[in-house]
Amino acid sequence: MPDNNTLTVNLSALEDVGNNLKAALVDGKLILVIDANISFGYSSTGKMKGYGSTGGFASMPGGFKGNVYVGKKA
Repeated sequence: MPDNNTLTVNLSALEDVGNNLKAALVDGKLILVIDANISFGYSSTGKMKGYGSTGGFASMPGGFKGNVYVGKKA
């Protein structure tokens, strides 16, 4: 039996929710997965290099809606 510090995610159960952004609802927790090896270009201002984005509000597993952008300073 896993302890409270262990979370197991079936990667095949992840749903695409945006650009390089996948999500799953596991044990009541919304898990977002971004492949940090893949970027999709710069933000419109050119200040951030994007790695994961919903491109605005998007539907996620479990009935959640969210607006996610993950990037690094350019």
